[in-house]
Amino acid sequence: MKNKVNVPELVQILNRLQKNISRLQLILKYSEKFRSGSEIETRNYIYEIHRAVIVFLHASFEDVFREIIRMMYKNNYEEIIENIPLVGHSESSQPKKFSLKDMTKYTDLKISELIYMSIDHYLNKTSFNSSSEIAGHLNKIKINCKNLNQHFPQLDKMIQRRHNIVHSADMDPELKLEKLNDIDPAVTFTWIATVINFVVDLTCNIIDSKNPDTVKLSKKPEHEELRKHLRNLMTQTFLTLGNLSNTELSLKKE
Repeated sequence: MKNKVNVPELVQILNRLQKNISRLQLILKYSEKFRSGSEIETRNYIYEIHRAVIVFLHASFEDVFREIIRMMYKNNYEEIIENIPLVGHSESSQPKKFSLKDMTKYTDLKISELIYMSIDHYLNKTSFNSSSEIAGHLNKIKINCKNLNQHFPQLDKMIQRRHNIVHSADMDPELKLEKLNDIDPAVTFTWIATVINFVVDLTCNIIDSKNPDTVKLSKKPEHEELRKHLRNLMTQTFLTLGNLSNTELSLKKE
């Protein structure tokens, strides 16, 4: 059975990512304006900015992926409901059996409202810490991951680097305490492009299309809005890759 898609909601989700990518690019753009002092001071400043950007990029990725999954779960809950714990009945992410007595506190709610509340509660506590977890959620709603697999190696590297920055202050455990892990600004731009391309390809999969210019949608305003956002995200990818080469050149000039 083909998944049901809420196109206006999907447009809003893509708009959130577009704004977050613009925020990242703004940070990176203005970091170039604060070059002062020695070559080492300048490089260290730029590297710290890139560490902050990686953390925000991961948050932006989790946000857009969670909202896409939330939309798909709510519009296709018949497919996944057995994997969602009843809200207020289980503190773990695993569902457990409940009785009619457990249902008495929900008598004022419609069944659909209770399902949506349970989905929200489940996803709000869910993190996506690896490509296997990402693929697991997509498999639940029968999204083909074949053309998404190409993005998983870079997504895994971005997730792991964010984890090291947040939990170990990016210190290298194999070296002296004061030694930070090396960071290549070029990699940051690669990861930004990877997140954008993953979301574009995922969106095309959801709407059963191969690329943003051939989406199988009607000429309704909200469908044209979706096309526009997909094209804008692709444009941001090209801008990101352009910034990549500029950053590499500017750092070599230091």
